Amino acid sequence: MVYGYNDAHGSENLWSSLCTLSASVTKWIVLEDFNIIRDATEKISNIPPVLADITAFNDCLCYCQLDDLRGSGCDFTWTNKQADGTRVWSKLDRALVNSNWLTHFPNTYVDFLPAGLSDYSPVLVTLFEEIKAKARFSFLNCWISHPNYHSIIKEAWHHYEPGTAIHRLFSKLKRVKQALIHLHRQDYSNMEQRIKHAQQHLFSCQLELQQDPLSEALIKKEKMMSDQYYSLKKHELSILKQRAKAENIIDGDSASKYFFAKMKERKYYNIIGKIKDHNGRERKGMQDVAAGFIQYYHKLLGITQDITPMDATFIQKGSCVRQEDHSSLT
Repeated sequence: MVYGYNDAHGSENLWSSLCTLSASVTKWIVLEDFNIIRDATEKISNIPPVLADITAFNDCLCYCQLDDLRGSGCDFTWTNKQADGTRVWSKLDRALVNSNWLTHFPNTYVDFLPAGLSDYSPVLVTLFEEIKAKARFSFLNCWISHPNYHSIIKEAWHHYEPGTAIHRLFSKLKRVKQALIHLHRQDYSNMEQRIKHAQQHLFSCQLELQQDPLSEALIKKEKMMSDQYYSLKKHELSILKQRAKAENIIDGDSASKYFFAKMKERKYYNIIGKIKDHNGRERKGMQDVAAGFIQYYHKLLGITQDITPMDATFIQKGSCVRQEDHSSLT
């Protein structure tokens, strides 16, 4: 819990303390009143903010690897409650987390509630129960480079399926999907282990070549092992880039903290934490949110059966809820 100082010297001490603490913590959430904004858009006032103070705060958060927790509610968490053109609004309160927190508690959500009689908005952090979901099918670009890719697709697609046109199309797509899953399991699964074995075989061959440097057989074997190792590393980087949607990452960065932090960030922002359903009722948590979507579409399609949260446990994923959006289903 943080209560920020009003002066620059006190704030510097706070930022220094946070940077020192960051070296000894793993899962970390830091929240409450920082008494500073992160950028000029977080304040409405006739007096401009001090950019040096904003820069110092952002530098501290960058060093500590902290970022804002996804949430909703009031955009401005403090006001002086004055009138006659002297009203000031600022976002002084926030909830910050590091990537390790999101790894262990991905369903964390923050609400900035109305201030009521206070000058500050209460900060409510909720940890929803996480429901493990079966991984969905995703097409990987590296499959296209497989020498048998086109023949596998043709064989699966040209298989005859009786029935209506839409049924035949669905069946063909299903067969292609199953063929690609088999291809992935055969040549692309457990990529880390495959790369480790390929590296060991390459090193072993190179040690043999040291004993007999002019052996043509060993030279060819080294070339084959090297190509295999390079190909696996290339496929691994392609898969990780696609999953992280970070095309600017180069080879050698594939195991970096930043790379995997981007993957965690994508997973986190694909979770819907809260919505308002068609009746205006607020729903929180994965099960209750899923039930809200199902009830809405049952009503839209003319089905009146009520859906309980337990009936909706199979829905695990949706589009991102922006901080300023309550995502009304209507």
